[in-house]
Amino acid sequence: LFVEKQSHTLSHRTAFARPLCMSKTSRMFLVQVVCAVVVLYALFWVVWLRRNLDAFYYALYAKDKKWKPSVDPSLRIRANADAVEKKRTVVFVRHGESTWNVTFNGSKAPHHFIGRLLSSAITELSLIMKGVADSWFYDSPLSELGMEQAEQLHTHLTHERNDAIINHLMNGKIRIVSSNLRRAISTALLAFRERITEKNEKVVVLTSLQEASNNPDSLSLLKMGGSLKVPWTEENCKLMNMHEAYSRHVDLLQHRGNKEVGANGLSRIMAFNDWLFREDCEVVVAVGHSLWFRSYFQEFMPHNAVHEVKTKKIANGGAVAFDVKCVILNGGKSNQEIVYCIDPKSIRTIFLGCQK
Repeated sequence: LFVEKQSHTLSHRTAFARPLCMSKTSRMFLVQVVCAVVVLYALFWVVWLRRNLDAFYYALYAKDKKWKPSVDPSLRIRANADAVEKKRTVVFVRHGESTWNVTFNGSKAPHHFIGRLLSSAITELSLIMKGVADSWFYDSPLSELGMEQAEQLHTHLTHERNDAIINHLMNGKIRIVSSNLRRAISTALLAFRERITEKNEKVVVLTSLQEASNNPDSLSLLKMGGSLKVPWTEENCKLMNMHEAYSRHVDLLQHRGNKEVGANGLSRIMAFNDWLFREDCEVVVAVGHSLWFRSYFQEFMPHNAVHEVKTKKIANGGAVAFDVKCVILNGGKSNQEIVYCIDPKSIRTIFLGCQK
């Protein structure tokens, strides 16, 4: 009876497993299908890169994230007795999730990642075929979740008025600036829309805030002297009329076009600081990007200071405030030198903070 039962179980398992066995012809067909998909995907990228040669050129030759480590700014300041100081309060706001983030920042499991790549490639191809001058990858716009994250920041800012700095952000004298990448511009408009519309203010677009990366999503579709178009993902945004916002509440007068291949992120970081201390405004909201922000903290915080902003990315839709000093060494002498330094004790989370 035992042998008969075991035999029955074995035959049942064999029968169950038989349909899972593939014939040689079926295996060959599956391999051909996979190869065809890979070839088509490769051809898609060949066509895309030919259509966006500047992205291909930039990815090959740019050194946007490469520069020599700086001297600890705190040491340089302590060594000089004739220093003259100025101070600004800056609030870094990271843009909401972008379409690029959707594709590349999710699960790295092959079946998930390949699926996202194919889906985004199909979307990109459909935009090309429709003649839409937009992209999933190049100057990637906000995703649906990204718009929700900007709305979450807006809700936090409008409901936490008892917080002194948030109250100042909504009612005091500030300047709102943004990277020239549309996901940052849209995040600024959505998160601060109540203030912007009530006070009829504009978001100032600065090339100096453009992301420090060689990827296509860090390149701007907005050319110097060009017009700004609403991203395809935001055409029907229910939170705000983005067409009206882009035309009425964005200032392009200081925009200098795309970042240069021969420059690096540090040159733009220094350009932003130069702009920051030229402006007659002590509180500035800068809406931008994770790698640029992290590089800024690494550059101007004391090198021995330990803080998560030096090693982690600010969360999508997150906001972090801090004080930065402009210190003029050898004040009153001909060989003056400017040093920028962040006080680690002044860093505080406004919303979300860094990614966990």
